[in-house]
Amino acid sequence: MANRTVTLTGITVGTSITVVSIYHTSVNAINLIASGVSKSDLINGYSFIDDDSRNVYIVVSDAPCSVQETVTFGITPTPTPTLTQTPTNTPAVTLTNTPTSTEGLTPTVTPTNTSTPAITPTNTPTSTQGIGPTQTPTNTVTPTGTPSSTADVTPTNTPTNTVTPSPTGTVQVTPTNTPTNTVTPSPTATEGLTPTVTPTNTVTPTGTAQVTPTNTPTNTVTPSPTGTAQVTPTNTVTPSPTGTAQVTPTNTSTPTPTPTTPIIPQQSCATPPTIPTGFQGKYRVDFNVGNDIGAVIIYINPFAVPDGIRVTHDTISYNTLYSPKINDIFAPMEASGFGLNLFTYLGEFSPTDYITAGVTYEVNNYYLDTNEDWVLDGTDDIVFNNGQYIADSGTPLGDPGVYSLMVIPKTEVNATLLTLETIGVSNSTAWVMDISCPVALPSFLGGSGTTACSAVKNETYYFARFKDEINNIPKQNNPVFTDPNGEFTFSGVIAVNGSTDVLNITDGMVTSITTCT
Repeated sequence: MANRTVTLTGITVGTSITVVSIYHTSVNAINLIASGVSKSDLINGYSFIDDDSRNVYIVVSDAPCSVQETVTFGITPTPTPTLTQTPTNTPAVTLTNTPTSTEGLTPTVTPTNTSTPAITPTNTPTSTQGIGPTQTPTNTVTPTGTPSSTADVTPTNTPTNTVTPSPTGTVQVTPTNTPTNTVTPSPTATEGLTPTVTPTNTVTPTGTAQVTPTNTPTNTVTPSPTGTAQVTPTNTVTPSPTGTAQVTPTNTSTPTPTPTTPIIPQQSCATPPTIPTGFQGKYRVDFNVGNDIGAVIIYINPFAVPDGIRVTHDTISYNTLYSPKINDIFAPMEASGFGLNLFTYLGEFSPTDYITAGVTYEVNNYYLDTNEDWVLDGTDDIVFNNGQYIADSGTPLGDPGVYSLMVIPKTEVNATLLTLETIGVSNSTAWVMDISCPVALPSFLGGSGTTACSAVKNETYYFARFKDEINNIPKQNNPVFTDPNGEFTFSGVIAVNGSTDVLNITDGMVTSITTCT
């Protein structure tokens, strides 16, 4: 089955509606396509990719309306045009059989080739005596024979030398640049040379004919009948006294480009970005948290569809979160299981509704740019294990939003980078967040290890509030620390000064509040 892009546009959307969820076929967790879609996105037209066999979509609004609208439409496939490619013809060079050549070098370059058939020179003296007087032979080229092979050649603008083999395989180089040549024929030189591409050739036989051009010609190569033109280095062809051609290539080193890592822009902790929706993948947002010392507070809401969450700062990874859902969450939310630096998954639905636990998936990497758009940045492997998911930790359908809390201690002045990463397991993912720059946590006085109302309560402790709350002493599920930066959590009992509250704290979180005695 193929996929298609579906766009749903809200014509009339009630003023009390803030976000909607989209399902296909029926309202069921396994059929959820997208959650947390804003009113403006729906009015402007919300697009997603889905199976092209589905034509029923249901839009469910949040509280207080909780309206459901069903959209049904017919599907008329659009034919895909068939592209016809018209090849670009490459000039062909027709090669000619070289009669009785005893040596054949296969040309290895892509020059502008001149096809030279077999040649009968009219003045190629073959002396059986000693070296005779200096002559400048004048050759007449008489094509004979029928070409037996065709090589595809990519033309290159180069001037030419014509390589002219003799009937007995004797090769003479006659530059077309009209050099001044001193030809001294040898008694029986039988060299078969088919020089390669664009070399600057100096042909110096010992005791054989010497061809000394007065300038530097560039060569047009006559390939042998079986030759295939290829790109090769610049060669110097030096025949030996026995007529055996020796080719000395001059290799050109082409450096391999080094891949560059993109520079990921850093968002300001003073102006939290708007997070766009996405698809299944791994997402990264970098923040500049400045040079102040204190606690960085992060609030994050994954809605109903689960997302994995992890923060890295000053080489340390953090994955502990605290939830305001006091009727569902009774301990700090932290991934468990084998492995380091695990992602903690929050949501109303389990990740196993979308992927299989223990299986490796290759997903796209994205980072947030300065325009608050996701930018593709390669791929990465993800593996989800059941211990990483915290049940009932997301925003139920129809709720305005549940923001979980993270406290990141910033204790180094120059540690300015903080990286927030999430993993979306659904084909349509959405989450929202908020962040504050480093600041000292709010404090309160209390006495540890006692429940007595009359106990001395002059010890200073620190805590973090949930989003948009203003409480002066810790509430249930608030984290409690012994330092203002949120680095060291407290566990035990604290009788709060100026109050009858006794905080019962486990693993750094208030799990219950009782009355002093």
